[in-house]
Amino acid sequence: MIATERLYLTSDRRRVVDEGHREAAFLMAAQGTQIKKEDVPLVEAFYAAKAKAKPAPEPEPFNPIPIPPASELDLSADDTEGIENRETRIPKAFRKRGRPRKQDTTRRDDPAD
Repeated sequence: MIATERLYLTSDRRRVVDEGHREAAFLMAAQGTQIKKEDVPLVEAFYAAKAKAKPAPEPEPFNPIPIPPASELDLSADDTEGIENRETRIPKAFRKRGRPRKQDTTRRDDPAD
């Protein structure tokens, strides 16, 4: 018998499992390699159990929420309040960015000038 996929043995070497199975411990056969005669009953039991298993249900198709066109949207004055005065919605810490101005260190009331 020739393996059609990678087959693994569990840690107790009593069961055959698929690649990626959480109990896979030892590689028994790579794809296209000959399976030993003493391992053939294990592999046949694995494929019989795999054939009996129910196939995974197909996922439901993704249906995004439909967005109505702009002409159908109701944009009343309440919805747009505060847009013209954008400065009120920006937090104070982010309003003026950039480098701080250099402080004037000369005194204006100095009689030497």
